[in-house]
Amino acid sequence: MKRNSKITWKKGIFKCTFQLFSGTDHIGHLKDSEFSRSAIGELNNKKYRFTTHGHLNPKTEIFDLQEKQTVGQIRYYCWYPKARIEYRGKVSQWKFSNLWETRWRIFDQSGTTMQFAGWEKKGSIKIHTLDEALVLAGLHISNYYWRMVGVIVAISFPLLFFGL
Repeated sequence: MKRNSKITWKKGIFKCTFQLFSGTDHIGHLKDSEFSRSAIGELNNKKYRFTTHGHLNPKTEIFDLQEKQTVGQIRYYCWYPKARIEYRGKVSQWKFSNLWETRWRIFDQSGTTMQFAGWEKKGSIKIHTLDEALVLAGLHISNYYWRMVGVIVAISFPLLFFGL
């Protein structure tokens, strides 16, 4: 895959796996495990594991499965949906681009490297600079925040409607 390209993704409702495509070619996936707080991803034959630790100040370790070493980490902001990605000595930021949380981007000091769009079932990624781990991290982070919204709604629903 070359610079300035596009990846599309599909994900079934209530499913845990993003399927990644370049045109009609299946090029990877990101399978999230709800119970273990980890995900396994593969893109262009590069494989990574994302493991989240902590609750009040969570961070996710990015582990390269082929090199068998930790290559980065993701730090989440508790009160605002954005994240800091430290990967192979470089720092990038992840941030939603709109209020509806259907667009987000990864950028560094030199500018935007990836623009994501989508919600629950499908989406796309415009890639200015391809890095497989960052593509997978971008999907992993969005899934993390979408899951947090689900938890907040699940907790708030009984309180709002039943006065518990």
